[in-house]
Amino acid sequence: MRIHNEQHTSRKTPPAESDDEISADVDAEMRRSNIQQCAPALTQILTHLSQKTGWSFSVLMGGPDLADAEEQCVVASLHIGKNRCGLNFAESYRQFNSTVVQAYMEFLDSKLYDNVPIIAASSISKKTGHDKGSNTNDGADVMKGDNDDEPDNHRSMDDEDDADVGEGQEGNDAGIGKDNEGDNAGIGDDQEGDDSGIDDDQEVDNAGRLDKLS
Repeated sequence: MRIHNEQHTSRKTPPAESDDEISADVDAEMRRSNIQQCAPALTQILTHLSQKTGWSFSVLMGGPDLADAEEQCVVASLHIGKNRCGLNFAESYRQFNSTVVQAYMEFLDSKLYDNVPIIAASSISKKTGHDKGSNTNDGADVMKGDNDDEPDNHRSMDDEDDADVGEGQEGNDAGIGKDNEGDNAGIGDDQEGDDSGIDDDQEVDNAGRLDKLS
């Protein structure tokens, strides 16, 4: 912010900006334009690569927000590729904002600000120094310290269990259950024509003798 000098003779004719100030304004405008072009440029490149390779891509990027007066760090994420539920990596990972984005935000802070301690590579800090919200634009998510822990509504990816074991099964391979007829293992009650060779009218005692049932 530039403060006007009260001793100026006329507010209508402010002093001319120095070459350095003009250059800084031009550079800032150019940087803003370049930042805005990152998402479409990367989307085009990564989509092409995804089609050529079958790979999925997730990109984290960030730095000072030039639109913010305090130039706080902003983090953007770009994701190409979705799982079978139609979710990209950020959408499918419930703790994406609170872990991945937060860790990257702290990395940017340690890079840009001298008073922020360097984060050890083996741990993720739990501090939540940023509290600004997040905006989502198609595949590119732009966030400022978004610590949202709320679960996403994911569809269940559990497959149905094909190995149902219960009662009243007929003709299964395991022959486990009751009232099985004609199974291969011959295990069960009220079986007819099993492979054990024991007639239905015979009973086997503990000594291995066959007693004829009346």
